[in-house]
Amino acid sequence: MYKILQNGQVMRQEKTDSYEQWVPFGMEIEIRITETETAQIYQQVKFSLISETWEADLTNDTTIVIDGVEHILVDGQVTIPKTPEPELNPTLEEMQIQTLLNTEYLVIMSELTSL
Repeated sequence: MYKILQNGQVMRQEKTDSYEQWVPFGMEIEIRITETETAQIYQQVKFSLISETWEADLTNDTTIVIDGVEHILVDGQVTIPKTPEPELNPTLEEMQIQTLLNTEYLVIMSELTSL
C-alpha cells in the first residue's frame, strides 16, 4: 500500500508479523534519465496510486534546467543529444613546446644539483 504526503513524498507501507511502518519510496513527481549512445532522455513521471508505479506524465510541458540551460518538456520529456568528447591529441607544435620545456627543466635541475 502507498500514500502520498502533502509535500509530494510517496510512502510505502511495510508489514511484518510484528510491526507495520511507512518508509520513503520517492517523490510523486520525478525526472527519470535514460541514456542511449547518442542522447540523454529526461522524462517526467508521476506516481499513480492506482497502478502503484510511476507513469509517464505526457501532459506536462513545464520547463526544466539541465546544465544551466532551460528546456521545455514536450509530451513529458526532452531529449538532449550527447556531444562527443573532444580528442586530446596534442598537435605537433604543442609536442615540440612541451619537449623544449622538459629540456629546459632538466638543464635547470642538473645545474641546481651540481651546485
